[in-house]
Amino acid sequence: APACEMARRPAGLLLLVAAGWAACAAADDAAPPYVAWLERFGHDDFTYPAFIRDQMEACTLFVDPTTNAATFYSDDGSVVDWRATVDAAESDSALDFCTAKAWLIDHMPAFDLHYLPPSVSINVTSMLDDVAAFAVMSDSLVTFNVTLAQKLTYILPYASYHEARTNWRPLLFAKHVAFTYGATTTAEAMARLVAPNVFTNWTGNMWQGAPRAPIEEGLTIEWQSSTAPPVVAPADFVMNGYSSCSGWATMVTYIARSIGIPARQAGTPCWGLCSSYSSAHGCNYDNETQTCPAPGSSNPGTASQDHEVLAITWSFPGEQTDPSFDGGEVIDVADFTLSDGTPVSPMVWAPQLASPLGQPLKNVGLRVVNRTESYRCKL
Repeated sequence: APACEMARRPAGLLLLVAAGWAACAAADDAAPPYVAWLERFGHDDFTYPAFIRDQMEACTLFVDPTTNAATFYSDDGSVVDWRATVDAAESDSALDFCTAKAWLIDHMPAFDLHYLPPSVSINVTSMLDDVAAFAVMSDSLVTFNVTLAQKLTYILPYASYHEARTNWRPLLFAKHVAFTYGATTTAEAMARLVAPNVFTNWTGNMWQGAPRAPIEEGLTIEWQSSTAPPVVAPADFVMNGYSSCSGWATMVTYIARSIGIPARQAGTPCWGLCSSYSSAHGCNYDNETQTCPAPGSSNPGTASQDHEVLAITWSFPGEQTDPSFDGGEVIDVADFTLSDGTPVSPMVWAPQLASPLGQPLKNVGLRVVNRTESYRCKL
């Protein structure tokens, strides 16, 4: 069952669970920057803050009409190369709009290149601008250290499981940035979100200037098992009012990303393998006998071959210069099989997913990190 992994470091891990909410408000004479940014958010005259508009105006996209290759240029005419930017980056280098857009175009699913929903601002082209812009906005607020490579790889992605494309990032940012503003570590920021869990009171978390006031006793979204595939994306979660592991992990992952915390979903196509977990010993370690389950036992729980634990990623195999960056081998799902040759997909709840023209999609355009070693029972 999927859970959420938070990348404090390339192989960092945090499992998230939740319930409840809290709110905070800043005095007018000490209002943080996001208050002004969001003053007209949700209204039909919302525009990005000036520093975002400046970065957008300095970024130009050229698409070769013959090859469809996309190239971004800065305002001085130089090519924006996200790889070179990452290589030259300091440990806490800031994210910028054009680097974000260039990385997204290189990594987003191919079918999304032809259509994404509109933006929350009438002055820009599509949701993709919002993805980059709000990622830059959240990055400008955080005080904890996240590398540029982590920001690109585990903050920017807007989808994971071919779920419905909805423009979740601006709204999740607006609803939750007040909780995490000022946190000095990713762990502190997550604790403010999940201890207690603030996102379940969906109508209670609003921002200053929102079109409607908070309703504390309004819609509360809840856990409900066995609800995927109808409930995976955040909008599915809110519309239904409930979600199981896949939708829950996706919502928490995307909330984390919206406020500048690298995160990803992790899970296994095989159920019930890990009844207990510790960072020191992995799954199903017996504290009394100080042993791991025997191979071939009725409850192996060992996260081993044919029982892999997989984390969703937009990294390509071999892309990272540091082999430990993703915390395991990056695998294209199209090439991933069990030992008997059976294809494996993270979309276990939608094995018949296909395009309207009949192209199978459960193994197309999906990449995973094999996290099995992190969960394997070890002495």
